[in-house]
Amino acid sequence: MIKRCWLIGKKYFSLKASDKKLLFHLFFSNLLRSCSLLLIPFASSKVVEFATIKDYKSTLICVVIFLVVSLIYVLCHHYNYVAYKNNSIFTHNKLQKLILNKVTSYDENFTKSLSTSYILNTSFNDVGNVMQIPDQIFDSIGGSLNIIIALIILFSVNVYIGIVAIILNFVSMFALGKNMKKRDYYLFRQRKHQDSIASLMEQVLDGKKEIKAFNMSENLNTYLDNYKKLWRKDYFKERKYNDNVYVFVPTILGFGKIIVYLILIFLILNNKYNVAILVLVIGYYENIETEFEKLYIKLDNVSFNSTRLERIYK
Repeated sequence: MIKRCWLIGKKYFSLKASDKKLLFHLFFSNLLRSCSLLLIPFASSKVVEFATIKDYKSTLICVVIFLVVSLIYVLCHHYNYVAYKNNSIFTHNKLQKLILNKVTSYDENFTKSLSTSYILNTSFNDVGNVMQIPDQIFDSIGGSLNIIIALIILFSVNVYIGIVAIILNFVSMFALGKNMKKRDYYLFRQRKHQDSIASLMEQVLDGKKEIKAFNMSENLNTYLDNYKKLWRKDYFKERKYNDNVYVFVPTILGFGKIIVYLILIFLILNNKYNVAILVLVIGYYENIETEFEKLYIKLDNVSFNSTRLERIYK
């Protein structure tokens, strides 16, 4: 999965449709947001720790720290949205300019290899999706870094909890990559069938009189039915793997949360851990769950938009 995203990112950046300064702000804002998010569970656990032993002065200080950290996270998030907006505007305009320059360089017979409907879909629909790829890749990097640091913290708190979390994350990532690869293959086939249907419709509009004169409607409907059958077949297969991505994969980490709770309850009952450690561990595990959910959505979007990228790259 990581290798595939690397190749997608490499192909995207080879288009040279981005500004380096805007990309830096996009990456840096993602990194700041991920780092600031890691401080929140630690601050909240300290609030519980001092409140439990009735040290109200320290509790108040930790509450203030928690509020400051939360505010920093909000500001970093806003910074990221501004960076995304600026980069998207630049990339959208640059990609459309590149496509226009490419089309104007074709000879008169270019429609034999690329249909008009293909070019129109690429110029408008595909560009709107492809311009999101750098933000999705940087989000994936920031999310992965967040998960790795959270796993290290869990491992330092308790070896067994750390091992459970690491194993389940590896299994989840493997299942995610496997299902995304299959899903994208059938999505690519769907797009090809859609282009064929659009091309057929274009031919019908261009030769409307000839179709009526030679009574070709039945033959055209047969061609359309064939394309629709192929599209439907690939659509059901694509949905099968897509459902696995959004239903089966998240269940793996959800199952791990139950195991972590059982380990913590056992240790608390045996007076080895206190409630503050419970808040800390659960806070970081839920952080991993949240970041992993965002990660597979971002990786899913990168993978999904790779089909659009291939069409622009062509």
